[in-house]
Amino acid sequence: MATYLLMIHFPVSGTIRVGALGEQTLAAGEYLYVGSAKRHWQARIKRHLGTTTRRHWHIDYLLAIPQAQVTSVWVTLADQECQTARMLLELDKIAVVKPGMGASDCRCQGHFLRAGGKIESIEEKLDGMGFFQHI
Repeated sequence: MATYLLMIHFPVSGTIRVGALGEQTLAAGEYLYVGSAKRHWQARIKRHLGTTTRRHWHIDYLLAIPQAQVTSVWVTLADQECQTARMLLELDKIAVVKPGMGASDCRCQGHFLRAGGKIESIEEKLDGMGFFQHI
């Protein structure tokens, strides 16, 4: 089992349809997505970084925005998906974009987050939780 975090930069604001969640408007800025893979986490991350036309998860819709730029990927080989999302929400200027987004299989507030603060503080927290920078 692995937990991963994608740091994503959207240089421009835009609206996109995200499956059953419907139309979502995203402001330009920095976003975080916390995900997990029971096995083959490298393949899951490669899928997220590639160009896929099959959209299965909320993040697939968001990464299909042509301007979306994954700026870094952090990984820990532990089952910490929900714990990581909760920890990030305790940081200053981190907020859920839409309740349930990215977290349809759990009861968390959401796993797709807007980062309004400094990315360095997020990276320090991840390092302290045993994450390593994959990309």
